[in-house]
Amino acid sequence: MLSAVTVVIMLANGQRTLHGLVLTGRLADALTQGSLVRVQGVLSPDARSLAVSSARVLSAAALMQGSGSVEIEGYVTAVTSSSRFTLGTIEVDARNAVYAPSNLSLTVGAQVEVYGVLAAGLLNATKVEVESEHMLGQAEIKGRITDYVSQSNFVVYGQRCDASAASFSHGMASDLADWKGLVKVTGTQAGDVLKVSTLEFELEGS
Repeated sequence: MLSAVTVVIMLANGQRTLHGLVLTGRLADALTQGSLVRVQGVLSPDARSLAVSSARVLSAAALMQGSGSVEIEGYVTAVTSSSRFTLGTIEVDARNAVYAPSNLSLTVGAQVEVYGVLAAGLLNATKVEVESEHMLGQAEIKGRITDYVSQSNFVVYGQRCDASAASFSHGMASDLADWKGLVKVTGTQAGDVLKVSTLEFELEGS
């Protein structure tokens, strides 16, 4: 379930979007352009649309100039610096923000909730909070590597993995592409991706 408060924009083809997501369903059809709303719904598998299950208009005169205090929840789509990132299609300046947890290091795919002021298309964040249900869930998986594309894109036991920041034991990152044995990965969930913190190449007989 995904929820957010943001400006709803009407596209030329009649679709409504919420920070990059196309809103679908009967409730979405009732939302008007520029309305500040809180919506909840189910994210599609490709993370491109949201089937709206509930919607509440917070302001009738809704930020027609694209500014005001907002609370936006969504996935990080780009990180350009330690204090600047993109949430959906919204650029966020977090240089003055409080992070929760305080040691939070944002990565692409992380689900966060951002509080701040939207002005001229830029969200000046006052608080950035990780969504623990999706980001802080620890996972440990053992299996064979399949669908290898790169160090940051491969599958272990059906789970898409990103080991770009991982530490390795009994092998190196360059071994991933051709490794035929088992591996054990540990890390945290970020959306549908496991951000691997450690990867162990399982040696025969170990």
